[in-house]
Amino acid sequence: KRKRVLSPFPIFDPLLLHSFLESRGSTKAALHANLIYHHLLRDKDASLETIGNIKGFPPSLVAPVQLHFVEFTTELISKETSRDGSTTKMLMRLQDGYEIETVVMRHGCTTVRRVEGEKRTTVCVSSQIGCKMGCKFCATGTMGEIGSLHAGEILEQIVRASYHCHVTVRNVVFMGMGEPMNNYEAVLAAVRQLTHRKTFGLAPSRVTVSTVGECV
Repeated sequence: KRKRVLSPFPIFDPLLLHSFLESRGSTKAALHANLIYHHLLRDKDASLETIGNIKGFPPSLVAPVQLHFVEFTTELISKETSRDGSTTKMLMRLQDGYEIETVVMRHGCTTVRRVEGEKRTTVCVSSQIGCKMGCKFCATGTMGEIGSLHAGEILEQIVRASYHCHVTVRNVVFMGMGEPMNNYEAVLAAVRQLTHRKTFGLAPSRVTVSTVGECV
């Protein structure tokens, strides 16, 4: 497994954003990062171009963030929805050309027309490219472990699910490609952001990490 380096950086990556803000002199990096996330996630007209309007965000940091970060480092390649509208599979290409899958599951939904009003949408996210655990029931295990996702690439899957499938995400499960515990730092950072009340705002009980219980 090689270490993956992203450029530009994903804005939804708390580890990369915190480090960057601290390197630019911020003494409240976590607070300033969460101000950006709250802005982007709660205002439908928000973008990186409008972060200068955030109350309490240092003006001196606006241009550096806009220069080095982007809202999405992933690209949506395809989106397929089942006949009953209950499941949508999204294939996304990463910055370095690898591809991952994200699945949106709408509980109780029977037609595509009911998607927007669905209240129990779950997003199944990937945490790695491939996997080295070799579980016989899982096709990903045949790929071997190619690389681990950054926390931002994990969180982008939830944001893209909301944007492209027009759903309000209520639950997140780490049951896509990869073994989450073999990408512990990034998965933990993503979970913490998902359960932060001023950003993604999910209850801890609505975030599930599925693991085989072994790290290698």
